[in-house]
Amino acid sequence: PLAMVASSMGIISLEYQHGITVHFHSIRKSIASKKLVWGDYIKQRLVEAGLIGPNNIIVVGSPHIEAITKRRAYRNIEIRKIKRAFKIQANKKIILLTPHSFKRGVRGGILGVHVDKKEVDGMLKALVKTLNLLPDVFLLLKLHHGDIRNKDYYLEMFKKNGLRTPYKITADYSVYSLLNTCDLLLTPLSTVIFVPSAFNASKI
Repeated sequence: PLAMVASSMGIISLEYQHGITVHFHSIRKSIASKKLVWGDYIKQRLVEAGLIGPNNIIVVGSPHIEAITKRRAYRNIEIRKIKRAFKIQANKKIILLTPHSFKRGVRGGILGVHVDKKEVDGMLKALVKTLNLLPDVFLLLKLHHGDIRNKDYYLEMFKKNGLRTPYKITADYSVYSLLNTCDLLLTPLSTVIFVPSAFNASKI
């Protein structure tokens, strides 16, 4: 709405990229005068979508990724802190799951962009099956801020599918601390998938 008002008044508006830019985003957010994006790849995708010209897209980088890259030097300290906070045994590897959110709630809702509940049920069932084969891991599930109301759904699915792996679900712990300390990131669709790429960490 602000960009629309600015455009109608002849005022230049800037929109900074948040999250994974897909065709849906480029349609929904094409009203700003200029787009500020993380890198050349995102710029190319938007240009190819044909909804904004290359001269109106400016590559500015990502301060979040830069900040967490600098935190990498303190990873061992954060690992000890998180293992104390969540009572994780010293020998356990940390698997971080960031499932994004159901935009319309658990029943018949969607996960992120166009992923329905049936697909999420299948994803969690497969996850539990795999985790139960790994003896030395601990699962941390970081709820998206729009997904907090669905905590009971994840508890129900873990119980239903017989999860034996120790786990914790958190909503308020810093996602950047968790990203810095996890040994493996699992996410279906989330901005955080770019972060491990900055320091060649494992992600799926």
